[in-house]
Amino acid sequence: TVEQTLGIGEQIADIERARRRLGVDQLVLVGHSFGGFMATLYAAEFPHAVKALVLIAPAAVLTLPPVAGPKHSFFDIIGSKLRSEEHQKDFGDFLRRYFDFGSLPKATETSLAALQEETLLHFQRAAEQAAKDAHDKGLQPEISLSDEPPVSAGLGGFAAWATYISMGREHDYRKQLRDRLQHSAFPVAIVHGTKDIMPPSSSQDYGDLFPSGHVSFHEVDGGHFVIEGESAKDVAKIIISTVAACDGDGPK
Repeated sequence: TVEQTLGIGEQIADIERARRRLGVDQLVLVGHSFGGFMATLYAAEFPHAVKALVLIAPAAVLTLPPVAGPKHSFFDIIGSKLRSEEHQKDFGDFLRRYFDFGSLPKATETSLAALQEETLLHFQRAAEQAAKDAHDKGLQPEISLSDEPPVSAGLGGFAAWATYISMGREHDYRKQLRDRLQHSAFPVAIVHGTKDIMPPSSSQDYGDLFPSGHVSFHEVDGGHFVIEGESAKDVAKIIISTVAACDGDGPK
């Protein structure tokens, strides 16, 4: 099934296969957005194989629906920013198609990748509207308009939906992850963009999974995609300093 071949378990196994193929004892794992979630799951499964962990704007999927309420989910936050009836209608139609799991047997990698790319369109519309609202109030934009990646971002198709099926519509990973990670010894850096569409608490929730003395939280000027543009330099410095903290003499 698509879940068995592309789901969460297989994605974690892919990371472990890569480590073994590289012939290294430990990995420095850097994960952005959903990659941050996957890096955390890998660290929980193979803590001995992690030298350092850097989570950049990790996806708010530790619990679904969000503990703060359904209106705090990624898609609900996007919807709340849209003002025009046309954009709201387009977004509603998009959500119906995006979560139509019954149509998966007829889907193709190309059609699902196109749906993933469409997410970026609605994200950008929400960012533009939020910036306009902030400007009208004489405030700084709460979302960075440089957040939109290139249209040819190469987003995957079936892998995303296999992940959804693996996770289930309702789950809470926090207790199990805490139990597995409470004795981890590697340093963890969590990075959050000050203009991210998601609140800082969505990143801070990850910090609660690890021993407090091993976690550092960093805010970087930028949106969700702080790994691009000028903010990428600040993120790189955080990665370097986190690796250096492992043994006191910097990355090797």
